[in-house]
Amino acid sequence: MIASYARWQPEDHGTPRADVLIRPVRPHDVPALARVMAARGGAPETHTDAAALLLDRAPVLLLAVAEDGGGDALGWSGALQTSVHPGEHPVWLTAGLTVVPQARRAGVGLRLLHAVAEAVRTSRIETGPLHSVVNTRNRASLALHARAGFQETASGPRFAGIEFDGGDGVLLRRR
Repeated sequence: MIASYARWQPEDHGTPRADVLIRPVRPHDVPALARVMAARGGAPETHTDAAALLLDRAPVLLLAVAEDGGGDALGWSGALQTSVHPGEHPVWLTAGLTVVPQARRAGVGLRLLHAVAEAVRTSRIETGPLHSVVNTRNRASLALHARAGFQETASGPRFAGIEFDGGDGVLLRRR
């Protein structure tokens, strides 16, 4: 959904938040995870089932919360193993990097990407490079991934079962 992308403002890096804790999602976090997922569109209650499914299936599922002010959920991301193209060997792929609008440009997304990469690196599941897919129209996410050490490896209309709004996506791999 294009409207949910962070606005592309290359000069605006904001002020990093010092009060952010990145931690694994817990069962009682499903409503908070659904609220953050709704930042991409829809109401939180339409994301509750997907949030619960992620908790059950994603080996890496992290939540960014504000340590000050009641522990509000600020963002989430995760990783799972899936094939980029049908029939290919599964690779680690980031899942749903989302930061709520009021916490964007404060380093939350970058911290989430680094935390996901570290969780993948230290997991007991077969390891390999971490990949991500991003719509080519989402310039803010592409810049964020570059700052987190990702490089473009391919572009196309579909990766890992995701068809991209507007036509093309980019497959990225973390160095």
